[in-house]
Amino acid sequence: MVSIAYKLSWEREYLDLTELARLRWIEHWKIERLADYFAVSPSAIKDRLVLLKKKSRKIDG
Repeated sequence: MVSIAYKLSWEREYLDLTELARLRWIEHWKIERLADYFAVSPSAIKDRLVLLKKKSRKIDG
């Protein structure tokens, strides 16, 4: 049973970070709605949002 769960998580596609950013910061979607939409956990959404913020700080200098 555990191996099946791991297999599914490895086969999952990566989140579209551009779409995630648009939905969160332009459309003002809540974390829970994003998690449902992308079929991931709320903590996975939070992790990606933190990653996006860090990347934007590096670009802004």
